[in-house]
Amino acid sequence: MNDTELRLSFWRDGSTKSERLAAAALKLSGYEEIDPQNPLGGPDGKKDIVCIKGGVRWVAAVFFPGGPKSFSAVKKKYLSDLAGATNEYGGFVFVTNQTLTAKQRVTLTKYATDLRKEADLIHLQQLQNLLDSPHGYGVRIQYLSIPMTLEEQLSWAVQSDSQTAQALTAHTRELLLLRASIERMSAGQEDIVRTFKLSAPMAPPTADLISVSSFVKSDSWSSISVQLTPAHILLFHRLLCFDLPKRSVGQLRTEDAWLGTSKGRSTELAQPMR
Repeated sequence: MNDTELRLSFWRDGSTKSERLAAAALKLSGYEEIDPQNPLGGPDGKKDIVCIKGGVRWVAAVFFPGGPKSFSAVKKKYLSDLAGATNEYGGFVFVTNQTLTAKQRVTLTKYATDLRKEADLIHLQQLQNLLDSPHGYGVRIQYLSIPMTLEEQLSWAVQSDSQTAQALTAHTRELLLLRASIERMSAGQEDIVRTFKLSAPMAPPTADLISVSSFVKSDSWSSISVQLTPAHILLFHRLLCFDLPKRSVGQLRTEDAWLGTSKGRSTELAQPMR
């Protein structure tokens, strides 16, 4: 019997510390949202701890006598605490510092399963294994005051490094996903800004400062339009519209061009141009 098993078997630290140790053991066993009901003493409705595992609400009962007890005494305590697992709870877990055989564990858990509840039992050997493992060394130091050996320190350091590396990998993955989300949001905002710019009201057109209508003639020379001939216009057309198809450059239009709409309007507003 090693120090962990010995100190658990002959518990001398009272019910408050035993319930806190049991809560730590439940956490090591995968239970979550662990809620001790009244560890400082007083009525707790036969519910030492309430917790959750696998989406099920559990009642945890703690039995830490000061030495080995008979199976009948353990069974009596088990059945008494099982009464606290009312219908609102789907599971019952019993945490004890007693040694129980496989047959005895089956007998106890059957009482809970007969009530259609999930059953779990953390006994002395399981407690020892939890506290003598690298992730349980801290709990063992806190509640049993058993320091780590050199070998245990090395084992703890290796596991801590592995957990740190896993945490860094997970955090890096989350940061990369967050960065990708931000980049997608930025791209979407650019599209929104571009859309708003396209849909924004356009500014009024700038006045044509060289328009004939705003040009004041101050000389006696005749207007250039007097001297224009069709040949001049076709020449200007070729010079200005060189990028148009050759069949359209420097040629007079042969078909009619309509001002306005040829249907649904009066003939005065829709006349062909030649």
